Amino acid sequence: MIRWRTSSPTNSVVMIGETTYTDTLQTTEHKMLIGRLSPDTPYTYLIGSTQAMFPADTNYHFRTAPVSGAYVRPITVIGFGDFGVSYTNQTNVEKALPHDADVWHWYGDNAYPVGSASEYEAHTFGTHYRNLYPKISLMPSLGNHDAVSSSPSTQTGPYFDYFSPPTAGQYGGVASNTKAYYSYNYGHVHFVVLESTVSSFRSPTGAMANWLRQDLQADTSRWRVVYFHHPPFSKGSHNSDSEIEMVQMRQNILPILEQYGVDMVLGGHCHGYERTHFIHGFYGTSAQFNESYRKFPGTGFPAPYQKTNKGTVYAVVGTGGVPLEGSGIHRAMARSVFNKYGYAKMTFTRDSLWFRFIDIGQQVVDQFIIHKIQQPCPTQLSLTSPPHQGVTLYEASQKILSVNQVTSGSTVWYSAGKSLELKPGFSTPAGSTFRAFIGGCDPP
Repeated sequence: MIRWRTSSPTNSVVMIGETTYTDTLQTTEHKMLIGRLSPDTPYTYLIGSTQAMFPADTNYHFRTAPVSGAYVRPITVIGFGDFGVSYTNQTNVEKALPHDADVWHWYGDNAYPVGSASEYEAHTFGTHYRNLYPKISLMPSLGNHDAVSSSPSTQTGPYFDYFSPPTAGQYGGVASNTKAYYSYNYGHVHFVVLESTVSSFRSPTGAMANWLRQDLQADTSRWRVVYFHHPPFSKGSHNSDSEIEMVQMRQNILPILEQYGVDMVLGGHCHGYERTHFIHGFYGTSAQFNESYRKFPGTGFPAPYQKTNKGTVYAVVGTGGVPLEGSGIHRAMARSVFNKYGYAKMTFTRDSLWFRFIDIGQQVVDQFIIHKIQQPCPTQLSLTSPPHQGVTLYEASQKILSVNQVTSGSTVWYSAGKSLELKPGFSTPAGSTFRAFIGGCDPP
């Protein structure tokens, strides 16, 4: 979906390569859904009308997502919240942002003070982020300041007018049929965006919670990340012990997220940076936190958190431009920083999530790694017919039972599931290499 706005009504034209897409509707609010694109492929494009195309811009390019659910390459995500004010530090964060990310998160309070159309135009669009909007997939969430002028219940107001999230499950995930909350896949990572500003959405038996259970139960992605505006844990500019939105998201929604193995939860609202230890099953106040809720020792770097089936990190990234506040330390936190503007950067490999909070001077203020532990590989993988040059690697998808003769000087590749058996008669003559890739397990 490519969107832009013009000062007077025109039709809409997008040119990608040798293909031209046209919508004859005369409008100032242009929305072009582009089909027939290949996965994980770079494209350049032009936008405009049949009367005139906008001048070519070096930022008019993007890369499509890999096939949903598949690991093709590492995925990079950036995100922050609480930024739409046009203050100097918003500009400083903007200048620090990388231009090669795959996905861009907003954690709410995107335009201050009431999220009006004029505030979005002045503080969020306008001169801001002009080098990023044309080329990075933007996936926002709603904040309480945005909700002054926009209604999640009716999906009306500037926030809902500006964005076209995948409400029908067209990017993966279960259809939410509402712009207030939605999910999507980007390759092997599943993202869920929730609504935390209205009490009915925070109900443990409400429509959003019921959809959330269905979505996470249906998901088979390697990684799961959830974000919404009101963080469940904070002692920054807001207190999660007492603020009702934060309390209810923690008590009503977090048990669902942890039941389905969500790896990380992000939010804004509190104007600073905080992130918890690797925890599970904690839904109380700061004073009630103790070491029994930590699922792995350390702070996640340089030694990674090792995840088998339980454990989540919760982070607050309300550092996009508004004045920073807060000096309290929540007992669940591994790190709390209230004097650094910046952004979150997440890199997802097949087996690791590397998170960094980077300030406006490009310094890494905090970082951690979550590593997914798999089951050991079976021992029946063996090369027992010398001479051979054995090279054993471990990743892929299907079980193969094979009887093969490998000719001298050749390389034969096989993909397997959790086992690969070499039958009697298999041989690898001198000069050849047999490579077995086995997935769903770690080397013994």
